[in-house]
Amino acid sequence: MPDYMFKTYRDVTPDFLARHGITALLLDIDNTFAPYEQPEPDDEIRAWIDAAKSAGITLAFVSNNNDVRVELFNRTLGLPAFPKCGKPGTRKVKKIMAALRLSADTTAVLGDQLLTDACTAGRPPQTAIPAMNAAQPQQVEQRRTGKTALSRTLAFFARS
Repeated sequence: MPDYMFKTYRDVTPDFLARHGITALLLDIDNTFAPYEQPEPDDEIRAWIDAAKSAGITLAFVSNNNDVRVELFNRTLGLPAFPKCGKPGTRKVKKIMAALRLSADTTAVLGDQLLTDACTAGRPPQTAIPAMNAAQPQQVEQRRTGKTALSRTLAFFARS
């Protein structure tokens, strides 16, 4: 269940994270930061990563993509990066959080997919921060989301 929604990852600022007590972000790659066809981060992505790191935010990539894709995208960034995470499953994400010594209370998942990234965040009690598709940004205002209808939808999928 998303807690906040943004048009793009660029709108998720260190100030926003600090105001909400978020000290760590688990980051999706594909269509959150770049379309799949973009193999490496551009200057804008590097600047965003640098700003978050300078503000003391712990960052790690958690992707469902393969080793080659994740390693290539992360090569110049040097973040902890974990391919084949099996999102929305949480087993690997919980192990990653334990290895990085992250608390669910202060960790958020930033990704574009409601039924993978946001559900992964909603299972342990991390904060979900969907950022709309990097390939085709949608006009979604930053807002606190209502969870009732979404909760019913997610409960339906959980039973399936």
